[in-house]
Amino acid sequence: MSSAAITTVIKMMESLPNEVQDRIAEHLREYINDLQDEIRWNESFQRTQPKVFTDPTIIWLKFCFLFNYLYVNLFGFFQA
Repeated sequence: MSSAAITTVIKMMESLPNEVQDRIAEHLREYINDLQDEIRWNESFQRTQPKVFTDPTIIWLKFCFLFNYLYVNLFGFFQA
């Protein structure tokens, strides 16, 4: 499937030297891989989000972590 955006990118790249085209292709590969990772992460997060926020064990662990973080940072601040 070809879209107007893909056609535009191809036309823009055709006017460039081969070595520049290769560099652009590598950057696009990395960028697309990052986008695909982000999409997979978002999909995974959407599947697990209801469990994370309603599971009492997770809520308790988050509370303990937050309390510990605040205690260490505030206590350390007042000691200095």
